[in-house]
Amino acid sequence: MSLSDALQAKLNERPLLYVSRDPERGLGLELTLDNIHNIHVTDSYYREYFDKLGVEYFCFAEHSDPGSLTAETAARVFASSEFTEYLNTKNITDAWVQTFKVSGRFEKAVTAKGFTLLNTSGELNRSFEEKLSQTHHFAAAGTDTPRMAVIMLSEHDYATLAAGFGSAFVIQFNRGHSGNATYFIDSSAAYDSLKQQFPSRSARISAFAEGLPYTLNACVTDAGTFCAGLSYQITGVEGLTDDPGATIGNDFSYRSGITDAVKESILANIERLGAYMHSKGYRGLFGIDMIVGDRVNIIEINARQPASVSFHTRLQLMHGQVPLSMLHLAAFTGIDHGLSVSDYNRAGLEPLNYAQMMLRADESFTAGSDIAMGIYRLLSDNSAIDRFNNEVVPGTVFLDEDQDKPMILQHKTYAIEDTREYPGVLILTPRKGTVIAEGNEAVRIQATQGLIGSDGKPAPWSIETLISFARQLH
Repeated sequence: MSLSDALQAKLNERPLLYVSRDPERGLGLELTLDNIHNIHVTDSYYREYFDKLGVEYFCFAEHSDPGSLTAETAARVFASSEFTEYLNTKNITDAWVQTFKVSGRFEKAVTAKGFTLLNTSGELNRSFEEKLSQTHHFAAAGTDTPRMAVIMLSEHDYATLAAGFGSAFVIQFNRGHSGNATYFIDSSAAYDSLKQQFPSRSARISAFAEGLPYTLNACVTDAGTFCAGLSYQITGVEGLTDDPGATIGNDFSYRSGITDAVKESILANIERLGAYMHSKGYRGLFGIDMIVGDRVNIIEINARQPASVSFHTRLQLMHGQVPLSMLHLAAFTGIDHGLSVSDYNRAGLEPLNYAQMMLRADESFTAGSDIAMGIYRLLSDNSAIDRFNNEVVPGTVFLDEDQDKPMILQHKTYAIEDTREYPGVLILTPRKGTVIAEGNEAVRIQATQGLIGSDGKPAPWSIETLISFARQLH
């Protein structure tokens, strides 16, 4: 029996409820496995496709004033009377439950329902994800990292730290202050300013690692740690984010600096780190961020489902691979799939000719236009004008003021696999009236090609496309 069939047998017994704020987090397997319910907070265009395709879902925004949703969490939705009514309507008395990032509050909400949670505990999640405890885990696992330590800012000066970590180093706190938890320090003035703000806070200090940023998805199981989806981490692109350290996308095809020796180092680190996490009781999806230069430096553990997993799941299915998201479910439901860790992981480092990139809002705003989510194609200027009435063809977004470069809607969809029938790029947009908070995703592009050029920069047309769609949203 295939893993897909084995999982379906489990889901025939009781449904899987994927609970998150954003419906996109729970996507990937909804057209492959039946009886998955997408439970989410925010309204979106996804609902139209769920209705069309028969995907089960509960959208809390349908039952609440949209203006009150900014403070809602997955845990509150799960505990709400509206969701209880949904369960009763669907006759759900027992279920598997999965969420994007688990919390103690969510665990309690699941337990109160008598359901089974398919996530590692919130306590373990915090232990591996928070910067200070993560530093100790890196050392205990024998992970290759930049030189790092936990310090109290008030007990050190710049000169002493620079002598041990280099003239440029990184300071990170467990949690952010005004959205920022990472500081790049390259002078005594910069360090003293931070020390004055947070004299009594402990922080992680790391030597600045030179190289290119990559990220990798992985899954801890009793059979070993599986990994796939090595991608170049697109960060800090001017015009797409105001934060130079913000991640805005992944290019699964870009492989600059990824030699055979680098691949072996990545696999060795994943094996050591995964075995250590398993020994502490961790199971399921996680991700690592790394800098690839003269050596591989692991700089972060994301002890939860990585943000790229839903997109990467679709890519794996398109290429006949077993998705990591299925291995996560198997790890928690006791399915023995018999896959070879070594074979899977080596294949998982190979490039896939796809990429995604987003524009993050530079200030909070409410989407003021309806721009269809779907596949768009850059066509000639004549294609954008209806020759019978001389009006702009519906579903057209111009990339320039002269209206010479129209992106024209070819097919409404949310799924990258539809590009096999309708050539173009997939544009994911918010529904009119959606409140986009500062720093959050406003619009995303997914492409069946790499977006990073040989110069290490995104293709100008991709930046232009995102900016133009975001401008029209306003």
